[in-house]
Amino acid sequence: LKGFSKEFFETAKVYGPMTERNLIKLREAGVPLLLGTDSAVTGVFQGAAVHRELAMLVGLGFGPEEALAMATSRAGAWIAPGSGLGTIAPGVPADVLLIDGDPVADINNTEKLVGVWHRGHRVR
Repeated sequence: LKGFSKEFFETAKVYGPMTERNLIKLREAGVPLLLGTDSAVTGVFQGAAVHRELAMLVGLGFGPEEALAMATSRAGAWIAPGSGLGTIAPGVPADVLLIDGDPVADINNTEKLVGVWHRGHRVR
């Protein structure tokens, strides 16, 4: 990863494992967990970071379905309760990523983007 300082990587070595342990503890305690890209954080790029976070969660033992729900329906329910945000349902504005592959079989398939729709309209 070009452009990152040695200090960035040293900090990640300390905080990465701590974050992972905390995620597992929170999950075991029944705390609802959501996934969303933190903006304005060094080394975190909106969009791309979500794919890395999904893979990290699955690597920590979260099921792919749970990780995907954290990024979609659970996050949507937190942001706009009762709206259906983050789901595909009649009457709900659709934000959809079409991918080539099954993300449940391999969470890294989320990176194989074929098309993107925002509020029901294809983004080119």
